[in-house]
Amino acid sequence: MRPMPSCSVTAWTDCSASGLTSCRRERHPHLVVVSLDAWGTTGPYTGQCGFDSIVQAATAISHLYGQGEGDEWKPGALPVQALDHATGLGMGAALLTLLRVRAQGRSGHAHLSLARTAVELLKAAPPSGPPAPSRRST
Repeated sequence: MRPMPSCSVTAWTDCSASGLTSCRRERHPHLVVVSLDAWGTTGPYTGQCGFDSIVQAATAISHLYGQGEGDEWKPGALPVQALDHATGLGMGAALLTLLRVRAQGRSGHAHLSLARTAVELLKAAPPSGPPAPSRRST
């Protein structure tokens, strides 16, 4: 990746966690940098590739949504790639925040991970009220 001097924003998903080097950031201090990976910057899986379904399994979401009893139990999953969606929204929010910070003469970098999003979603209170109607046709 070679950022152009006129570039304002760079965002990427990175399985190798290499991203922009500090040297490139020094040469292009005006860049707003937002990055994403599966596992975050610490822990046993740092630098490993991963995707939503794998992170759901590793963070117990598959267990929480599993169905059946005993030998009939099967792991479940969220009905959508919720970690991808929520982390993507987080990247957008981080980007807007960093653009506002840059307008004040500062720069910054935000790094998000699917695993952190899973942790935050699991900490949130469950929804209350009646379940949403099914959108599946019968």
